Amino acid sequence: MFQFETRILKLVFEKTTPNGFRIDLDISVDHTSGTDAGHPTTPIAIVTVGGYIEFSTSDEIDKVLDGLIKGGHYNIIVDLKDVDYISSRGWTIFLGKIKAIRDNQGDLKLANMNENVYEVYKVLEFFWIMRVYDSIEEAVTDFDDNVPPMPQ
Repeated sequence: MFQFETRILKLVFEKTTPNGFRIDLDISVDHTSGTDAGHPTTPIAIVTVGGYIEFSTSDEIDKVLDGLIKGGHYNIIVDLKDVDYISSRGWTIFLGKIKAIRDNQGDLKLANMNENVYEVYKVLEFFWIMRVYDSIEEAVTDFDDNVPPMPQ
């Protein structure tokens, strides 16, 4: 079992498109550690995202992930529980971070995808590149069990 240790960031992004469509994106980053026989293991950043990840909002996620990588956080879980849609730009951001993260012996794991987002993940065959988990707990356990990242 894990617990959040530190809230690093909370960001809310709201935008109205020219045709009046409102786009909301909530991002928060928490810091935690898994447990190995009751002892904390490698720190893990959990990025919780909610709303639509599309062209006008994806830059915010890009900045958050860049900040984590530059800060030496290479074990990252993205919690997609409240994400309704991910555009090609959003998927590109996740894929674009994989190399830098894995070059530093870390991994990017996705958790809590809803059925519609998961269908796109499967159709695009991203399962060859990134693992997806039903819960944050499963993803944390995967880090604890030293499961190697997917092949590059």
